[in-house]
Amino acid sequence: MDTAPTVRKRPFGIYAIIVLLLLNISILFLPGVATFVERIGVVLPYAGTALFEAQNVITGFAVGTVNLIAVVGLLMLKRWAWVATMVLAGISMAAGLVLYFEDRPLYVTMLLNVILVFYLNQRDVQAIFERRRSEGKPRE
Repeated sequence: MDTAPTVRKRPFGIYAIIVLLLLNISILFLPGVATFVERIGVVLPYAGTALFEAQNVITGFAVGTVNLIAVVGLLMLKRWAWVATMVLAGISMAAGLVLYFEDRPLYVTMLLNVILVFYLNQRDVQAIFERRRSEGKPRE
């Protein structure tokens, strides 16, 4: 019997997803860093505004960090990373719709998420993240 581990080749869609996630991360991180650097000296006089901006920065860093973890998982071809990326894209698309109807659309983020979902649903990408079943065990 051949006991050599099977090497799964990454399709182009994986790399496209990773690039799109990295673009999303930069969109999430960079404004937060700029706001933090700009406001660092005047946080106390404008406490109400600074608190709101701090919440936005913290949320951006948290979502960006989760996206970064998903990128690492995708590079390692972990199924949980595919699922997490799909969930994150869904949440981001829902948030994009809310912002659109509040007249604060984020068109670039919305476009990135549509392309991201397109690549996540490609057959070769889904196949690489398919659950592995042991031979002889019936599908449930």
